[in-house]
Amino acid sequence: MNDIKQFLNQNSSFRLDQRDLHFQLFDVLNVEQHIINTPAFSHLNKETCIQVIDLAIKFAREYLGRSYQLADKAGCNMLSPTEVTVPEVYQYVFAKFQELGLCGISAPMEYGGCGTPYVINQAIYSVLYGADPAFCIYPGFNIGAVYLLQKFGTEQQRQLYSQALTTPTMTAAMVMTESDAGSDVGLIRTKALREPDGRYRLEGSKIFISSGMHNLTDNIVYFVLARLDDAPLGTQGLSCFVVTKYALNADGSPGEYNHVSCDGVEKKMGLKGNATVQLSFGQTGSCYGTLLGEKENMGLSQLLLLMNLARVATGTYALGLASSAYYSAADYAQQRIQGTSIRAMSSPKAERLPIIAHLDVKRMLLDMRAKVDGMRALVLKAANYSSLAITLHDAEGDAKALKKKYETLADLLTPVVKAYCSDQAWTVCETAIQVHGGYGYISDFPVEQQCRDVKIMSIWEGTNYMQAADLVRSKLSLGKSSRAFGYFKEEVINFCEQKQQFPQLADQFEQLETATTALSTALATFGDWLSGGEMEQIYLMSTRFMNAFGDLTVGWLLLENAVAAQKAIADNQRAYDLSFYQGKIYAVKYFYRNTLAHLGSKLRAIADIDETFKELNADHFPQF
Repeated sequence: MNDIKQFLNQNSSFRLDQRDLHFQLFDVLNVEQHIINTPAFSHLNKETCIQVIDLAIKFAREYLGRSYQLADKAGCNMLSPTEVTVPEVYQYVFAKFQELGLCGISAPMEYGGCGTPYVINQAIYSVLYGADPAFCIYPGFNIGAVYLLQKFGTEQQRQLYSQALTTPTMTAAMVMTESDAGSDVGLIRTKALREPDGRYRLEGSKIFISSGMHNLTDNIVYFVLARLDDAPLGTQGLSCFVVTKYALNADGSPGEYNHVSCDGVEKKMGLKGNATVQLSFGQTGSCYGTLLGEKENMGLSQLLLLMNLARVATGTYALGLASSAYYSAADYAQQRIQGTSIRAMSSPKAERLPIIAHLDVKRMLLDMRAKVDGMRALVLKAANYSSLAITLHDAEGDAKALKKKYETLADLLTPVVKAYCSDQAWTVCETAIQVHGGYGYISDFPVEQQCRDVKIMSIWEGTNYMQAADLVRSKLSLGKSSRAFGYFKEEVINFCEQKQQFPQLADQFEQLETATTALSTALATFGDWLSGGEMEQIYLMSTRFMNAFGDLTVGWLLLENAVAAQKAIADNQRAYDLSFYQGKIYAVKYFYRNTLAHLGSKLRAIADIDETFKELNADHFPQF
């Protein structure tokens, strides 16, 4: 960038207590014993993983924390249909990102990656995403694309793209959405025409494509959903095509322009540093691509891998932003002097206090802490199940069944990570503004930007209603004998067996057991509705059920945190962190008193069939 001094003089907006990551990974989940010290990850050790985490934190603090607000003010600009410029500061940050090899941390080792466990990756991503999400979206699909190519691509496709995506000298974009085919992807109209040489010629337009055109790399690879002329209607007729902005030369460098055009850069509420664009394929000349793999009409099922990774990533983005907002609020509350104690408020000579001394500010901070701790525990728990399954990749017999259990639990928690975290993160960021008062509403502090940036997370990768519908339909079998829910209950019940060892948390264990029974009853109600022909009621209540399921899951995981904290307190060698561990216990007690205590009444409300919505129609709303 032209003015490096401006960047270096910019205060970093990034805040993090990295003890939270270490606590969650090594005290609660014990990834060293259960994952790192297994044959599947014999190339790693705990020290290496900590070094990589610390490297990410250093990069977040020194680079992303400085670029965050600068890039938001600069935005992106379209200069021509082939050229979109990103904030200049990102050129400098991206060069450092490449130098440090941060993109390839989670990539397979054969492509130059570190091959770290997914749970370690998610911890790292939560740091980076929380520091500057707009930047992280540019390489955000890269490693998911590598996994996609590994599973479905041809050998030639893997060789052409995997190394470039890992380095990264190229970025990837998932290209699905059209103006009249948002979540309803079966309506996609982009066409693919077979060519005699085995390639396909693409024609059509797409919208809302994150990182769809930019100048950080010389080339971009697109994974495009399109339909062949003779394909079936609906989602079963979609194929996935691998398209690049520029054709590749023999050495992988950009060649001829492939007629991928930018029709416009979206003007957005947040994430202004990331280029969300409208794209056209084949409008100015022939645009060629190759079929992903060798089978046509398999596009949606292939991209489901990338979509599920993106859904988890969306929840991780939300966690990262909420975490940054919470730490910013906690820092501000300790610095901002305002008011006196309630007891001395009538005295003009009373000492002025930092606002963290005021009870309502403590309440807001504790509310944010409980939610952020819960989101972090949820994201890493889901990733941990995936990592545990990898450690059993060659398992047979009982171990093979255990592998299936872990995969099922990771799948179950995927929509919860996406929807619950994005909803909770919005409230955390809003509360962070409230802690800052009037200063939170202006751009001197990062919390107003974090609030703007986080809102899209409840819409991305399928709205949160779609995630709730997926949870009750695909994961929980509409209340009819769900194996996934059986595994989930088993995990909670097994955890509660240790309650006698922790009498300090007896009330919380009792509440958790009661809440689990109540959730089981509500899910059984869905099964009764299905049998009684009331399926619409299930979908009407799915969002509320998702929220309840998320509350219960976070309640369980926060109590798991509290148990680990109690064990640490009992260890005299950890006494230097006494306040940190006590904070974990205060957070779980707050959450149980203020959130989980109301779960029963929320679930009872779900169980009542609401006839209002059967009678309600468009005429009951204003007509314009």
